[in-house]
Amino acid sequence: MCIRSGISFIKQTAKQLTYHWVYCFLREQSRSLDTRQIAVPKLPFSSHPAYLLARFNRLWQQEIQIEGRRPTKFALCRCLSRTFAAQLAACVGLRLLVFAKDVGLPLLLSHIIYSLDYRQPADLAGCIWLLVLYLIASVLAAIVEQNHIDVCDQTTLAISNTLLCAVHQIHSTGSSNRHLLVPIAQLRAIAEQHGTDLFSCGIQSTADLAQSVVQLANSICTPVRLFFGVYVFYRQIGWPIVPGIAITLLYLPIRSLLLHRSASAQRQASGASARRIALISHLIDNIVPIRLLGWCNAVTERIGQIRVADELLPNIRCSMLGSLRAYLWKSCRTGAPLLCLAVYSIFAHGSEDKSSLISAERVYIVQTAMRELIPLLIDLPHAFDGWWAAQQPFRQVSALLSQAPKACLKDKQPFAADSSKPACAISITRMTFTWPAPARSQAGGNSFALSNVTMHVSPGQLVAIVGGVSAGKSSLLAAMLGEMDPQCLCPDSSMRISRRVALVAQSPWILNASIQDNITFGQPFHHAWFHRVIRACELSDDFQVWEKQGRLAASSVGSGGMALSGGQRMRIALARAVYSRPSVVLLDSILSAVDVRVAQRLLDNVLLGPRALLSKATRVVATNHHALINAADAVYSIDQTGRVSKLPLTAVKAAMPTAAKDATVASPPLPDSISDYMADSEAGSSASTLSSMDAAHPIAPAASPKGAMDPVRYMLRLCGASRVAAFFAIAIAQCFAAYQYQHWKSQAVPPVSHGTLSSSAVGHLAACASWWLADNVLELAIDWWSTVIWKRALFARSHHQLLSSIALNMPLRQFAVSSTGKILSLFTNAQSDLDTRLPLQLSNLITFAIKIIVETWVILNFHPILVLSVAFVVVCMWQIVRLCQLPLKHLLERKSRMYPLIHKLYQESLSGATTIRAFETGGDFMQQQLVSQLDEYSRLRVACDSIETWIDLSMTVLREVTLFVALAVALLGPRLMPQYVSLQADSAQIIMVHSAITLLLARLQHSIRHSHLLQSVVESTNEYVRTVQSNQHAQCPLDDSRLWLKHWKISGAITFKNVCASYSTALSSGICPLALQNMSFAIRPGQHVGIVGRTGSGKTSIAMALMGLLQPHSGRICIDNIDLSQIPKSVLPEYLTVVPQSAYIMPGTIRDNLDPYGRHSSTELKKALSIVNLQTSLDTVIDNWSWGQKQLLGIARALLRKESSSILILDEATSSLDLKQSQLVNQAIRSYYRSRTVITIAHRLESVMDCQLILVVHQGAICELGSPQQLLASKNVTLNWDIGYLNISRDGFSTWQAIGVNNALPIPPVHLTQGDILILNVHNSLDVVTSVHAHGLYQVNSDYYDGAAMITGCGVPPGHSFTYIIDTGNQKGTFWLHGHFQEQFADGLRAPLIIHEPQGVDALYDEEILFYLEDWAQIDFMTRINTFDQIKTSELPPFYPTILVNGMNGNSPPSIKFEPQKRYRIRVVSMSASFWFRFSISGHKMQIIEVDGVASEPKEVDGLDLGPGQRYSAIVTAHDTDAFNYLYNVTLYANFVRQVPGLVPRYSTGLVSYKENAPINLINSDDMVWSDVTDLQAKDQMPLLPVDRQIVWSINERSSGYGFPYFSFGDYAFSHTMVPTLFTALTTGSNAFNSSIYGHQAQAHVVRYNENIEILVRNDNSKDHSLHIHMLNFQIVEAGSLDSSDSLAKPTKQYPMRCDTVTVRAFSYVKIRFHVDRGFVAIAHCHMAGHRIHGLAATIVAAPDLLQKHMRVPESVKQMCSLQGIGTFGNAAGNIGFDMTGLPPAIKVTN
Repeated sequence: MCIRSGISFIKQTAKQLTYHWVYCFLREQSRSLDTRQIAVPKLPFSSHPAYLLARFNRLWQQEIQIEGRRPTKFALCRCLSRTFAAQLAACVGLRLLVFAKDVGLPLLLSHIIYSLDYRQPADLAGCIWLLVLYLIASVLAAIVEQNHIDVCDQTTLAISNTLLCAVHQIHSTGSSNRHLLVPIAQLRAIAEQHGTDLFSCGIQSTADLAQSVVQLANSICTPVRLFFGVYVFYRQIGWPIVPGIAITLLYLPIRSLLLHRSASAQRQASGASARRIALISHLIDNIVPIRLLGWCNAVTERIGQIRVADELLPNIRCSMLGSLRAYLWKSCRTGAPLLCLAVYSIFAHGSEDKSSLISAERVYIVQTAMRELIPLLIDLPHAFDGWWAAQQPFRQVSALLSQAPKACLKDKQPFAADSSKPACAISITRMTFTWPAPARSQAGGNSFALSNVTMHVSPGQLVAIVGGVSAGKSSLLAAMLGEMDPQCLCPDSSMRISRRVALVAQSPWILNASIQDNITFGQPFHHAWFHRVIRACELSDDFQVWEKQGRLAASSVGSGGMALSGGQRMRIALARAVYSRPSVVLLDSILSAVDVRVAQRLLDNVLLGPRALLSKATRVVATNHHALINAADAVYSIDQTGRVSKLPLTAVKAAMPTAAKDATVASPPLPDSISDYMADSEAGSSASTLSSMDAAHPIAPAASPKGAMDPVRYMLRLCGASRVAAFFAIAIAQCFAAYQYQHWKSQAVPPVSHGTLSSSAVGHLAACASWWLADNVLELAIDWWSTVIWKRALFARSHHQLLSSIALNMPLRQFAVSSTGKILSLFTNAQSDLDTRLPLQLSNLITFAIKIIVETWVILNFHPILVLSVAFVVVCMWQIVRLCQLPLKHLLERKSRMYPLIHKLYQESLSGATTIRAFETGGDFMQQQLVSQLDEYSRLRVACDSIETWIDLSMTVLREVTLFVALAVALLGPRLMPQYVSLQADSAQIIMVHSAITLLLARLQHSIRHSHLLQSVVESTNEYVRTVQSNQHAQCPLDDSRLWLKHWKISGAITFKNVCASYSTALSSGICPLALQNMSFAIRPGQHVGIVGRTGSGKTSIAMALMGLLQPHSGRICIDNIDLSQIPKSVLPEYLTVVPQSAYIMPGTIRDNLDPYGRHSSTELKKALSIVNLQTSLDTVIDNWSWGQKQLLGIARALLRKESSSILILDEATSSLDLKQSQLVNQAIRSYYRSRTVITIAHRLESVMDCQLILVVHQGAICELGSPQQLLASKNVTLNWDIGYLNISRDGFSTWQAIGVNNALPIPPVHLTQGDILILNVHNSLDVVTSVHAHGLYQVNSDYYDGAAMITGCGVPPGHSFTYIIDTGNQKGTFWLHGHFQEQFADGLRAPLIIHEPQGVDALYDEEILFYLEDWAQIDFMTRINTFDQIKTSELPPFYPTILVNGMNGNSPPSIKFEPQKRYRIRVVSMSASFWFRFSISGHKMQIIEVDGVASEPKEVDGLDLGPGQRYSAIVTAHDTDAFNYLYNVTLYANFVRQVPGLVPRYSTGLVSYKENAPINLINSDDMVWSDVTDLQAKDQMPLLPVDRQIVWSINERSSGYGFPYFSFGDYAFSHTMVPTLFTALTTGSNAFNSSIYGHQAQAHVVRYNENIEILVRNDNSKDHSLHIHMLNFQIVEAGSLDSSDSLAKPTKQYPMRCDTVTVRAFSYVKIRFHVDRGFVAIAHCHMAGHRIHGLAATIVAAPDLLQKHMRVPESVKQMCSLQGIGTFGNAAGNIGFDMTGLPPAIKVTN
C-alpha cells in the first residue's frame, strides 16, 4: 500500500513538474465546441487571496501588537518573508538548479565537440552515452527552468494580491472605535508625500514591490553562484578570464550612473503620470457638469500639458537610458569573450603549442565561459538594483500599512453606558477636530477646525445640526466618523459612538453594481424587510423599471450611479442606511435632492412618523429644513468660526412657525396638480438623466474580425511610413551583421607564432571585432527606434486623440455603463501598451522573422537530415499552437476583461471610502468583492501562465531533440558510415549549426510566445483604438468656430418642436423609455422660464438636449431658428451658461474655477465672489468645501459671463442653500440676466414663481404650460389610487376579500369641473393585472388611457404603477370609474365620477344629491363565475346580491335632506355588476335632464329604471311644506331570476327628511311611469343621422360545458388577442382596414372616417342585456320586440337621445347610430359581469388611417405591455401580415 501511494505521489509530482496536467486540460477543453464553457482550475487553498491575506494580517498584527508601537523599518519585510516563506524558498532552490544547468550544459557540449575533433571510431558506445546524457540533462534543465519561472510568477502574483488587499482594507474597512480610524484625507496626503496616490499605491506600487521581493529572493544565492562559476570556468581556461572580468567591472559604475539617472527620470514621469491620471479621473467622474459648463477643452489642455511638458521628456529619457544600458550589457557580454579569446590566443594557448590552430572546441569554451560568467558578475549589482527599485514602492506601501492608531484618547473601547447616568449613543466631550495637517498644507494653510465640541445624544433622539453655508455641518458628521483629526483639550476629553452606524452623505456614493447590492451592501437579503425599506424610501415605482431593465439584481447603474437621477441616488443611499438597521444614522442634507412632497413622505415613513423605520435609531441630521428642526430633540448650531453650541430647544421651536411663515409669504403655492408633478417620485417615467442604457459594450462597439489588427495599423499610421521603412532597413542590416559575426567567431583562430599573432590571426580577430561592433550598434538602433523614435511619435498624439474622443465625443450612455476604473485603464495599461509594449513586440516580431530566414538558410547548408528534423519540430510546434490557441485566447480575453474590473472596484472604494467605512459591514463587503475578483483573476492568470509554460517546455524539449539529432549526425555519422564523406562535419560547422538551431527554434518559440503577447497587447489596445475611432465625430474646423463666434449675434430664442430623445438606442424593445417624448415649446428672447416636474421626469434632459449632450431621435431643437445640429459643439458653451445640478469644482484655486480660460481681471472675479457672499482669496486652493459653497461658486461663474452669455440654465442651482441665501442669489440672477433668457429647473416653488413661463414636465413630456397666474387658475385633479385587497363585510352578513383603493371601501366619488384633466396615479398591489376605465368619457386621441385591457392597452401588472391622464374636454354630467379587468368592479373597484359645470353657469336646481347604487354578493366575482352552474330564468342565483346605497348597506341606507320649494338635481349611477335598479321618491315626480352625460329635453317620470352602467340626472322639486317626510325606494331586480316573495326582488328604502320627527307619508302607486331612453330627445337637437352602412349583431349563446355559457355578437365569442387591437391598428398600415388582421377573437368591425354607422342589435336570448360602447355616444333610433317587423321604421323622435349604455330586453332589438368623426378603437360589450369575459363583446376600429397619422402612444403605455411580455406591433398574433401563427383558436358560438 505504501509503495502504491508512493508511486501515485511520484506520478502526481511528475505531472505537476512536467505540466502534463496542462496537456490533459487542453485536450479536455478541445473537445468542447464552446470555449465559454472552459472551467478554470481552482487555486490551492494556500494560494487563495483570502487565506494569504488572513495570514499576512495575523503576522502584521504581531508587529503592531504593542500599543502605541510604530512598526519598524523592516516590519513589512519580515511579514512578507514569513507569509511567503515556502514560495520564496522554492524560488531560491530552483534558481540554484538553473545555475547548475547554466554551468553544466556548456561543459558537456564542449566535451561532445572535443570528441568530434578527436574522433576515435572504436568508442561508439561512449559517444552514444554522451549524447543520451546530454539529451536527458537538457530536458531536465528545461523542466527546472520553466518551473522556476512559473513559481516566480505565481509568487509575485500572490504577494501583489495580498498587498493590494492589505492596502485596500486600510482605507475601506471601518472600526467600531471611530477615533482609531486614520482619516481618509490623511491617507491620501501620506500617499502624495511619497510621490503617489491611493489608487496608484494600491494598483501599481504593490505590483512593483511584489516583483522586487521575488527578484531579491532570487538574488540571495548570487554570491555562491558567482564563486562556483568563477572557479569552474577558471579551471577550464585559466587566467584569460581576468580581462573579461575587468571589462565587466568597468561596466558596473557606468551602469550605476545610468540607473541613477533613469530612476530620477522615472520618478519625474511617475509623479507627472499620477497628476495626469488624477485629473483624468476627475474629468470622468464629472463629465456631465464639465460638458454642461463647456470646460472640456480647459481640462483636456491641462491634462495634455502635463502629458507633453512633464511626462514626455522623462519617459523618453528613461527609454534612452534603458536602451543604452541594454546596449552596454550586450556589448559587455559579447565583447568580453572576444577579448578573452584574443588573450587566450596570444598567451595561454600559444604557450602550449605555437604552431597549431586554436581549435573550435577551445574557442567555444572561451566564449561560453565568458558568456555565462558575465551574467553571474552582473547578478550581484542586479540584486542591488532590485533593492533600489523596491525602495519607493516599499516606502509607499509601508507608509500606509504602518499608520499607528491615535493615542490621545484614553478610552479606546466602544462606549458602554455607565449605570449611574443615562446611556448615550454619541458622547463627545471637549474635543477639537481639524482636517489632517497634510491636507491643510495643500489647501493653502486652511486651518478650519471644529472647536470645543461637546455633544451628548441619547439613544433614539433626533438631533439637528444647523448653520450657514460653509459653517462645517458636514465636517462635524465627518468628525463623528473619524475622518478628522481629534485633539484633546483636557484630560477628560473623550469621544464615543455606538456601533452600527450608517451614513447618508450630501453627495451620495453609489457602487457601480446592481440596485440590490447597493442597498443590501453586504448584508443578508431579507425579502420582506427589503421591500418595506424601498416603499418607505419612495423607491417602489423606480423598481418597476429597474426590474425590467435588469438593474435590480443583475446589471450595474454606472460609475457613481450615473444611470440614476440625483433624487434616485439620494433615496438609494437612504435605503442603504435604513436596511442596515443602524443604531446611529448620520444624515447630511438628504432632502436637498428631492422635492417637497417626496421630502414629506420620507420624513413620515423614515425619520419622523410614528411608524417611521428609523424612529428608534439615533438620528443626527445636518439640515436647515424646518420640519426636521421643529421635530428635533436637540439642536446644535455651528457658527462661521467652527464653534459648536447647543441651542435652547424651546427658543428654537418658538421661532420656527414665524420663520416658516415668512418663508412662504412671498411665494403663493402652485396648484396641487403641479405640486404633485413636482412631488411624486414615480420612476415609471424612467426619464432620469441616464436611466436607461444600452446593454452593449460599455466603452465601444465590439470590433469586427476584419479590424482585429486595428491597433497595429493605428500605431503605424501615427508613426509614419518613413519611420517604418527605416526600421525595416536597419533590421535587415542588423541580421546580416549578426550572421557574419556568428560565422567568424565560430571559426578556429589561425596559428600563433612565438607569442605573436600572424596576419591571418589579426585579420580573423579584426573581422570578428568589426562585425561585433556593427551588430551591437545596429541592435542599439533597433532598440532606440522602437522605444524612443516610435514612442515619441505615439506618446502625445495617441493620448490626445483618446482624451479628446472621450472628453468631447463619447456618448453619455457609455459613461453610465462604464466605470471610472475601466476608462482609467485605457489611460494607464492600454496607453502603456500602445506607447511601449506594442512597438516593442512588433519590432521583435519583425526582427525575429528576418533572423529566422537567415538561420534556416544556415541549417539547410549543413545537412538534409536536419531539414527533416526541423520540419518535424515545426509541425509539432504548430500542433501545440493549435491545441492551445482557442483556450488560451479565451482565457486571455477573460483575464484582460477581469483586470480593469479590479481597477474599477478599487477606484470606487476610494471614491466612497467615507461611506464604506461608516457602515459596519461596508468594508467587509467591499473586501469580499475585491478578494473574489482577485481570486478569479489569479485563476485566469495562473491558467494562462501554465499553458504558456507548457508551450515553452514542449518547444524547449523539441529544440533539444533537434540539437540531439544534429549532434548525432555530426558525431556518429563518420563512425557508422565512413564511406559517406558528405556526412562528415568539422567542429566549426557543428558550433555554427548548434547556434543556428538553438536560435532558430528559440526564435520560433519566442515568436509564438511573442505572438501571444502581441495578441494580448492587441486585445488590450483594441479597446483603446475602438474608443478613439468610434468617438471621432466630424468636428467643425477651428476657423468655422471662430466665424460663428464672430458673426452670430444670438438673441436667446429657443424652440423645441416634437423632440423625442433617449439615452439609449434600444427603443424598440419597450424597456427603454424616451427621456423626452414629443416635446414642443417655444421660449421668447429674454424670457425667464421655470421647469418643474417630479424626480426623473426629464427636467435635466431638457438642459442636456439644449447643450447638445442628448441627441434627439426625431424633432428639432432650434436656437434663433438655427437647428442645434448645425451649430458646432465648441460654440454652444460660449453663448449658453449652465449652473449644473452637481456643483462642479475643478482641482486648483478659486481663480482656476472662476475663470479657467483667463478672460477676466481679478477685480471682476472678486466682484462676482462678493455678490454671492464668498469672501476669500482668489489663490486659495479649494479643499473640503461644503456643497453650499460650491453652488455659490458656480453661481459666481454664471454672473461673470453675463456679458457673453445670452442663455442661462440653472439646474437646481440653489438646492444646498438655505432660504435666505437662495432668495438673495435669485435676486442677483434676475438683476444680472434681466434681458437674457433664463431657464430655471427647480424643486423649490419660490425659485420659479417670478418666471414668466412655467413648463410642467411629466414622463418626458410637457403636460402643462403657462404663466404662474394661469397655472394658479388651473384646477387639475390628481388622485393616487393604491389598488389592493382588503377583507370587508359590506352587507352585514359575509366577509370576504374585496378590492379597494388605499385600503378602503367604498371609493370616494370623484368630482371634477368641466375642462379639468384627471391625473390618476394607479399602483397595483393586487396579484393580478388591473386597469381603470372612465365610463362614458370620449378619450379623444388618447384611446390608450381608456383602460380596456388588451383592446387599447395592457393594464397595470402586479406591483407596478401607471398614470392615467384623462382629459374631460367639454364633457359634463354623470359618469363613473371602474375596474375593467376580470370584472374587478364587481368586487368593489368602482366609484362615481361627476363633472360639474363651471361656476357662474345658470343652474336649473338649487342643490345636488348623488346616489350611487351597487349590487354586492357574498363572494368574489371570479369565484362565482367558476362555481355556479348556468343560470336559468327559473332558478335563483346561489349568490344573490344585496343593495348598497352610497356604499352603505341597503338595510340602513343614508337619509337625504329636502327643504320646501327647493329644486334638487338627483344624480343616480348604476354601478351594478349584473342587475337592474329602479329608483323613485314617493310623492315626488322626477324630471329627467341628463342621460349618460348628455343633456335631454325635460321628461317627467315617476322613477328611473337603470341597467348596469347607466346614469340619470333628474330634477325633483320639493313640496311647499315640511309637514311630512317621505321615502326614496331602490329596487334590485333581473328578468333572469324568478321572483321569491320577500327575497327577490330586493328592496331598500331611505328617508327623505323635510323636518325631524315629521310623520312619513307612505304613498304607494302601482301605476308608475318609468324612464325609457327611447322616449327622450337630446337637448342639443342633433338630428337623426342618415345611414351609410348597417352592422347586424345577433346575441348568441352556447353552453361552455363547465358553468357560465359563451355569448357572442356574431359567430365567434370575443376573446383577447396577443397584441392589443389599438396597437394592431397603429402598426399594420393599410392592412388595418381589413378586419381579418385583428383575428376572429376581436370580432372587429372597421369603419371609415365620416361614415354614419347603424348597428342593429338583436337579442334572441331570454336574458336582458346592457350594451355599452366605449368612447362615443350613439343615437337610440328604434327599439322593439322581435315579433314586430325588423325593417327600418321611422324614428320615434325627431332628435333621438344619445347615450353610451342601453338595455336590450329579452327577445327584442335596438337600433343605434353614430357618426365617425375621428379615429378610435372602442370595445362594445354587455355590461353584465361575466358576459363580456365570456364573449359578448365586439370591437369597433374607426378610421385607422387617422389613428396612424395622429396618435403617438406614450412609452409608459408600451412599458406596461413589455413588463407582461405582450407585443405592441403586428397583427393579432404579433406577426407580420396575416400570419396568425401562435394565436389561440377563437371559440365558435354559432353552429
